[in-house]
Amino acid sequence: MKSLSLLLLAVALPAFAQTPPTAATIAAPAASGDTFSSLDADKDGRISSTEADRDAGFSASFAAMDANADGFVTRDEHKSHSRSNARPEPQR
Repeated sequence: MKSLSLLLLAVALPAFAQTPPTAATIAAPAASGDTFSSLDADKDGRISSTEADRDAGFSASFAAMDANADGFVTRDEHKSHSRSNARPEPQR
């Protein structure tokens, strides 16, 4: 029984030792989620430069993504930019 308690303690202890989230990690969109949806705060289907400012990488590429220079990045513009800048698969 004592060894079971020690085992449970050893397994559970790392969960309590995790670093708490910071303001930067809370404000940043989830890296594994849909960046476009997380930045589209007003859910109008496009990202304004103000909305883009929440993600440094997206903001830095904003002008390049805004293909028609209307001041907004649509999902299609984002996808097109992502495809054109994707890293090629390594040859096997």
